Amino acid sequence: MTTASDVTLLSEADIPFNTGDTLRFQCWLYEPLKQEFIVLQAGSPKGNDVHVRVHDACLTSEVFGSCKCDCKHQLVSAQRHIGRRARRGEGGGIIVYTFQEGRNIGLANKIAAYDLQQRLGLDTVRHKTRVVGSYPSSRLVCTHRCSIEPIATAPTPPKPAQTH
Repeated sequence: MTTASDVTLLSEADIPFNTGDTLRFQCWLYEPLKQEFIVLQAGSPKGNDVHVRVHDACLTSEVFGSCKCDCKHQLVSAQRHIGRRARRGEGGGIIVYTFQEGRNIGLANKIAAYDLQQRLGLDTVRHKTRVVGSYPSSRLVCTHRCSIEPIATAPTPPKPAQTH
């Protein structure tokens, strides 16, 4: 069980994004694993109407623009969603961004899974399971540090049109 003493705020700043919103960018450390993660915060997320998205890193989509998945689209949509909620006075929200590539299977396994997916026509969960033997996800959610009670998850946006 994660406790408040397991996480440490390392740094934070208000940063403008190309979505038109300025979000609070916080760098946190999960002490037991010495694992950093980011929280993007819009508005004043307190109480029981906070929208949260937990997003794992996706180098292929977010940095290189791969069309294999819609991770970048989902991340930008979540930023717009929490920014819009904050502007409307609806409490805003947070995005917890972890550096767990492909839900913690690692980049090499993710690329191998993409190859397997293409050759065998398997869906996302099945191809990752074939490569690593399971589908681990050790996502951290340290929302208690933001005084968040029940979590209302931000809606998953529709997938963009495939270009491949």
